Amino acid sequence: MSFPSIDVARLIERLRELGDIGRDAEGRLTRLAGSDNDKAGRDRLVAWIEAAGLDVAVDRIGNIFGTLPGGAAGTPALMLGSHTDRWWAGAASTAFWAYWLR
Repeated sequence: MSFPSIDVARLIERLRELGDIGRDAEGRLTRLAGSDNDKAGRDRLVAWIEAAGLDVAVDRIGNIFGTLPGGAAGTPALMLGSHTDRWWAGAASTAFWAYWLR
């Protein structure tokens, strides 16, 4: 079995892009749930998901779902999740999954 190679520059670009959303002039990151910065980070993630050709749904509490259309009914699903509201661990894993969507 072969695995796809990782374009490290592209992965770092996504990490930085998401990590820069909500930074103040001193470089501190604040992306509190429900804030404009939170919305900007979520909007960026939604744009990556849509660009990958997935359907996007957002539930009542703001969870974002990307679904690849065309699967057969009853086929097992793969679900991946993380946080966009904290840096480094949460945004890094979110950007990592968004990287693979591309």
